[in-house]
Amino acid sequence: MVVFDNEFETVVFHEDIGLFEAIWKERSKTMVDEDYRNEIVKQFSFIATKKFKFVLFDTQNFYFALKVETQKWNNEIIVSHFHDAGVKKVGIVLAPDIFSEVSVQQTMDETPNVDFETRSFGTKKEAMEWFLS
Repeated sequence: MVVFDNEFETVVFHEDIGLFEAIWKERSKTMVDEDYRNEIVKQFSFIATKKFKFVLFDTQNFYFALKVETQKWNNEIIVSHFHDAGVKKVGIVLAPDIFSEVSVQQTMDETPNVDFETRSFGTKKEAMEWFLS
């Protein structure tokens, strides 16, 4: 069920399997740092409220390069919110754009002391299979 949709992303709840999905849009290339942070705060608000076990970030159309400061901020938010919400697995469908892919992958790789599994995928189908395994 689509619960949120704007120019940068669509958020879908798959409540039957406990999955939160954020699908980034091509317009993400027009974002500024503040836009990105606002989107992340919305995402984490949804995740914390519903206590999803699984989180999927579809970054195939994500074209915003994260600054180092924003990556650090993101990591702090991810660890605290995901832990408190009881998230067990976080999957990322990577973007074909090498700069966005590196930015997203680096953010997840540098997330310290996580108590949930993270994995990246080339397709949403692969990610869904992993969540359901």
